[in-house]
Amino acid sequence: MRLFVALVPPPAVRTRLACALPALPVGPQFRPVAPDRWHVTLAFLGEVPDDEPLRAPLAAAAAGGGPLALSVTGAATFPSALYVGVEGPGLADLAARVREELLAAGQPAGDRRRWRGHLTIARGRAVRVVPGLPRVPVAWRADRVSLVHSLVGPEGGYEELAGWVLGAVPVPSA
Repeated sequence: MRLFVALVPPPAVRTRLACALPALPVGPQFRPVAPDRWHVTLAFLGEVPDDEPLRAPLAAAAAGGGPLALSVTGAATFPSALYVGVEGPGLADLAARVREELLAAGQPAGDRRRWRGHLTIARGRAVRVVPGLPRVPVAWRADRVSLVHSLVGPEGGYEELAGWVLGAVPVPSA
């Protein structure tokens, strides 16, 4: 299974963000990412044979801090994507905690590249930085970490396998 750990904005936030995006330069060189796929990746785990061993460390990571006040910053680009930045107190700490808990449990924890909070809104080849991309005034309260299965194939899509409330004390399994 191809898995990642993420914060998924609620539908109302995705709607507000989608309404704020028409000013962004999404053209033929970009393929838009559907709003129902927008998320902030905390850790991309790649191909994992079994999600069960990931659950306890992810519960511990979520328990280590409370809900987050997040806001969307201006748009920018990676080499092959257009994104809006996401920031807020504790967000980078949560991403680091997810990685640390997974590694401590001997589980995959994603790559070691510098982590940056963002929502990918379009993909493309050889995307160049576009000057003057606007700030997108959208904010929300993130209160849940999700373990997500990325379904590969023509249909694609995402399926949440499990989720944990930020700040909740994990209940040991029997």
